[in-house]
Amino acid sequence: MNYVKFIDKSAQKQFVNHRSQIASFKEREDASVVYAEKITFLNSYADLVRCQEKYVLLGIPEDIGVRANFGRVGASEAWDSFLPIFLSTQINKYRSVDNIALLGTIKTEDQMDVCEGLYSYHPDDRLILSKCVQEIDKRVEQVISQIVQLGKIPIVIGGGHNNAYPLLKATAVDHAIDVVNIDAHTDLRPAIGRHSGNGFSHALKDGAIGRYHAIGLQPGALTTQMQELIDHDLRISADFITDRIDITQRVEQVFDKIKLEHFALEIDMDVVKDFPSSAQSPVGFSFQELIDIVTEIVKKGQPRYIHICEAAPVYGYKNQVGKALSYLVNTLINI
Repeated sequence: MNYVKFIDKSAQKQFVNHRSQIASFKEREDASVVYAEKITFLNSYADLVRCQEKYVLLGIPEDIGVRANFGRVGASEAWDSFLPIFLSTQINKYRSVDNIALLGTIKTEDQMDVCEGLYSYHPDDRLILSKCVQEIDKRVEQVISQIVQLGKIPIVIGGGHNNAYPLLKATAVDHAIDVVNIDAHTDLRPAIGRHSGNGFSHALKDGAIGRYHAIGLQPGALTTQMQELIDHDLRISADFITDRIDITQRVEQVFDKIKLEHFALEIDMDVVKDFPSSAQSPVGFSFQELIDIVTEIVKKGQPRYIHICEAAPVYGYKNQVGKALSYLVNTLINI
């Protein structure tokens, strides 16, 4: 796992945040135990092979694909916002880390450095951004392949939605995988170059996707080409944020279209109304509606991987993104 930046267990203490007694900063107020004290830290491929946990948690701290897609940067900071809050979650009868292990992050610093100060409005810059996304594609695919080959389920915190492409390629080794994309946008822009808006197009072109179903699309975000795909390509279907249907109906539509036993779950946080993200919008699901949709999907079928992307902490209030992503991951692993 040459492309993984592990989190050494010696750093565990920095994530342990207990309340101390009023009269003493040395004694705990209660006997609470937090995730950081119990979660399995993976520091090698051998650790991954030995671990018994169902889920493997990792981050992709980059926003190069977003930058290449004319988006606003900031998704590279989502992991660092999420992790301390997730690891400070108190263990109780509702919250446990018995079935999840912590891997670390995909190494992206060198590519982020190359892209510092580049803008997609400049053609030469956009070519460089695209090449850097392709390099990250290679790294993500290699790491995710090693995880899924062991029968584990990656939970990935992005990062841009460009990472859907290598995630799908890594998971669809034997045969195409279906995908549920909870998103305000299709990310089905032409498969020319690489950026956060064409990951699914590349995966469809490569045969990695069997069926694609989007939940919560904004009608105004559809190009003519995207509308034609939804109308005429039998592999592609969608519902819209404007559809007057309840959550149960939305989820029923999902499993009318895709295979319960072999699908990926993609969650782009710009689907949530006013959520700090790469393409923030005043229109969308409430965060609780997103939680309810995800819960119903995971109750009915087990995704081969879960990808949560495009959250951008810089545009929200302190800890907003970290708390939201932590709550979302906790929901997923404690269903």
